[in-house]
Amino acid sequence: MPLAAVIEQPFTELELSDATRLKSEIDSLLGSLASLELNLMRGWAKLSSQLYEVREKKFWITYGFESFGKYIVEVCDKVGKGRSQIYQGIRIVEKLPEVSSEELTQIGISKSAELCKIRAAGKSVPRELIERAKQPGTTIDQVRADVFSTLNAIPEGKGKYWDLGGFPCTEEEKVLLDRAIHVAKTTDPVISHDIPEWCQRKEVFLRFAMEFLSQYETGQ
Repeated sequence: MPLAAVIEQPFTELELSDATRLKSEIDSLLGSLASLELNLMRGWAKLSSQLYEVREKKFWITYGFESFGKYIVEVCDKVGKGRSQIYQGIRIVEKLPEVSSEELTQIGISKSAELCKIRAAGKSVPRELIERAKQPGTTIDQVRADVFSTLNAIPEGKGKYWDLGGFPCTEEEKVLLDRAIHVAKTTDPVISHDIPEWCQRKEVFLRFAMEFLSQYETGQ
């Protein structure tokens, strides 16, 4: 299909210049992301931000593509990633309007994904969290802790956030764990469903710990 037939309305000279600049920067990033690991997360964040801009301004038309989706197929081929991964990065940019493109690049895609949890809860990301996340020394675990504290009211003196992480398990193992959690929650005194979910999880782990220690720690 001729490019002229795809373009519904003309672009200004400034828009065409911006489109050309973005195309050049994206192509450069695509080449480096395929081989460089050191700044991978920051590179993906910058690429996601730029692809979001291309989509919103429909610059993919000036690149000769009939749709943004077809342009993304070419991007995926160049970096060896699936469309879901590319679109996930674009969604992260879309969900963080209070974070500039430059800040997103400084923060990186993984830490930015954690900040999205605040937006998912219907809140704006506090500026102080953005500034902390931008610091090279701020780890993803620290960002998770900041996000948790923002979304949950933690009484003073109740300790610091501890991320227990996740792990893969088989269906049989999941059934076993679900049974154990159910027993822990329903054993007197029953854990109330009215308290926050994180409080319930903490109480379950404490009960697991106390039960195991009471049975096996003596004499060691």
